[in-house]
Amino acid sequence: MEGDVETSSLHGPDDPLRLRILVPELNVQKAFTVARDTLVWDVKQQCLSALPKELKESFNYGLFNPPENGRAGKFLDEERRIGDYSFPSSEGYLEVSDSHQSDLHQIDPHRSNPHRSDPHRSDLHRSDLHRSDPRFPDDSNVA
Repeated sequence: MEGDVETSSLHGPDDPLRLRILVPELNVQKAFTVARDTLVWDVKQQCLSALPKELKESFNYGLFNPPENGRAGKFLDEERRIGDYSFPSSEGYLEVSDSHQSDLHQIDPHRSNPHRSDPHRSDLHRSDLHRSDPRFPDDSNVA
């Protein structure tokens, strides 16, 4: 990945990784120590099982690395090892976040309105305006 520093170059491959994981929906923060070769999916499952309350539709949640130092936040790929990701300090900070909610914030507002870019619809709207404006004669009523 461009711009990412491999954590394995900063730490030994056998060194465990310390993580602080926040679950904003439950206002809970947990600390974990995991092996660097653990899959992100396994870390997420470990976190979800340690929560005091179950998250509704927990299958929609993922581990999110929040934005920091000018870098955009991103969801961690559940098929990759947690050690493949770099963290700015010796302890990684992640959030358990609903991946569908995060996608909603990234939608282009111009594309979210399907009528805005439809030229046919705007032509229909214009023709409706002409019919209701007395300055434009309505050819359908001419005898």
